[in-house]
Amino acid sequence: MTVRAENELERNHAAQRPSWDCEACLQPWPCANAKELLLNEFSGYPSVLTIYMSAQLCEAVLDLTAHGAEAPSDLFDRFMSWVHLASAGTDVRGGCPPQARSPQLQDRRNQSAPTTAEGPRRPATRRGGPISAA
Repeated sequence: MTVRAENELERNHAAQRPSWDCEACLQPWPCANAKELLLNEFSGYPSVLTIYMSAQLCEAVLDLTAHGAEAPSDLFDRFMSWVHLASAGTDVRGGCPPQARSPQLQDRRNQSAPTTAEGPRRPATRRGGPISAA
């Protein structure tokens, strides 16, 4: 990372409320630098990042619609879709083309549930829990 890039990340790339633009670069928040900072901060805890960004999305909707305006149509993409992509191993920080999924995600997908001739076998359930053979 270059000195200029390090200095850019050191600036406060926080959301400026109620506009939800970045305080440092005035781009829609989370900007690319904010995403990188968030990914570093929540490294190893993608579900916590998802919860955090969900809360931020709710706050943004409240702020942006406070005076009767409709919420921007890109809010879900701005706040949530990149989190899912990042946890799947895609580089979302600088608009880079998608990369291959992480090996851990591939391993989980390759571990399939038991199957039958009709497809995946799922336990029979009823509302409230599994059906017991009694």
